[in-house]
Amino acid sequence: MDILIIASTGQPLYEHAPSVSAGYNVVVSSLGVSPTAEHAEPPALVIIDLSDHDKIVSCVEQSRTMFPLAPIVVISTGASVRAAVEIVKAGASDIIESLSSDSEFSLLINEWTQAQTGGQLHVTKALEIISRCFREDRVRLCTVAQKLQITPAYLCRLLKQHTGHGFRWHLARRRAAVAAALLGDKTLRIKEIAGRSGFRSTASLDRVFRREHRCSPSAYRRRSTDGRTTRKPR
Repeated sequence: MDILIIASTGQPLYEHAPSVSAGYNVVVSSLGVSPTAEHAEPPALVIIDLSDHDKIVSCVEQSRTMFPLAPIVVISTGASVRAAVEIVKAGASDIIESLSSDSEFSLLINEWTQAQTGGQLHVTKALEIISRCFREDRVRLCTVAQKLQITPAYLCRLLKQHTGHGFRWHLARRRAAVAAALLGDKTLRIKEIAGRSGFRSTASLDRVFRREHRCSPSAYRRRSTDGRTTRKPR
């Protein structure tokens, strides 16, 4: 598993991150999370350390969409109560004042990666399969449960217990996120985007997209062009 760090460039603490990561592969990025990125598996932990509040909220929202189970810890020095509330509403697991040493970084990793055990590990692996294979027709509850060597009923119960949503919801949300990213490419037709993001038809894409974004794919594309993308409902 990876530990994903989204941080401003030039922060010396994260240059030494691999040496205190307890065997995890550390990925440091200043560009945020791309919905079209192919991840072998969800990260064990996401750390966001940016100075701009709006960028923090945006990165938290993107990370929570892509990695529903991953702990998201935000480093925010001197954040106001209002700012902290917005960050938590966006999906952050915790906000800490500072992270100034290798030992503090190591403790943070140990604390949050302990959660990847038991039934949650099955859920994490199921979401990994969804994230990687969302374009395939054979991605169904029964086939994913078979890969995990558990029953479909048990996997369904675990997903509901740990995320509050079922298998189809997660699959549709992943596909909608990819479709939203592809809509930024004006050379792609809606029908082509539907196929690339795993939908069998434009009607299926439209139905899920309206649920996720409260607008049609075409309207989302127009608003994206105008710089007014629709924020996902909570």
